[in-house]
Amino acid sequence: MDGGRLRGPDDMPECEPLVMASRPAASLLVWPAFWLVGLAAAVGVALGWMPPAWRPAGPAVVAAAAAVVAVLLVVRPLVAWLTRRCWLTPRRLRITVGVVRRVTHDVLLGHVQEVAHSRSWWQKVRGAGTLLLTTTAGTTIRVADLPQIERWHALVAELAWAQRDTRPASPGGSAEPTTPLAGDETLRSAT
Repeated sequence: MDGGRLRGPDDMPECEPLVMASRPAASLLVWPAFWLVGLAAAVGVALGWMPPAWRPAGPAVVAAAAAVVAVLLVVRPLVAWLTRRCWLTPRRLRITVGVVRRVTHDVLLGHVQEVAHSRSWWQKVRGAGTLLLTTTAGTTIRVADLPQIERWHALVAELAWAQRDTRPASPGGSAEPTTPLAGDETLRSAT
């Protein structure tokens, strides 16, 4: 947030206001937090029960093993969570992933034909879900673990329909149908 206003990526055009932005659901960090507490307890027990004969090298071995486990089970998921972002504007859905190798994926909402979401039982408990977008090219794009999935679904569907409604006529002269599908009225009234 920047003075009460959502802030998008630096390369996002100024003419595209940001509708919604999010990281993956913060509940993805439950397991890394659990592993961190368990690892700290294990290190304490290992150092407390260590025989005096192992004292010169033992603590260093325990610390090195704990550091490796911490990187794999705590730091890696935390960095993955911190570096994955999703932005929604009236024209596009932008997904960025990565630190060293940054990948940006723009989905133009005018090319979205179907919007759906799925939720596993664990995602349901956490209030998250996976957004599924089918494009005109027939590709399905998955955006996993978005918080407030129903809101994301409704906004993306509404904005995709708005983009389709404003799309110019095709070269053959006939405009694409702009009549909403059955049930679309509920999405429009939900936002």
